[in-house]
Amino acid sequence: IQLVDRNVEMILVEAASDNTFAQNNLALQVSMSDRLALSLGYELRQNTSPPPDQHRLDSLTTLNLVYKVD
Repeated sequence: IQLVDRNVEMILVEAASDNTFAQNNLALQVSMSDRLALSLGYELRQNTSPPPDQHRLDSLTTLNLVYKVD
């Protein structure tokens, strides 16, 4: 049985002399039919010099219904 149709991971790093921003995205997608899929995502963001009222590490969790259009 194949549970995961698609696994996507993306890593982004932007570096400068005074700040480094890193982002890691992971998504798993499972087909429910020929046109519908369910996608679960998790994202981590790290900023070495955030604004004073922000944290250095932030995360985001998403759940999406994906519809395929031909």
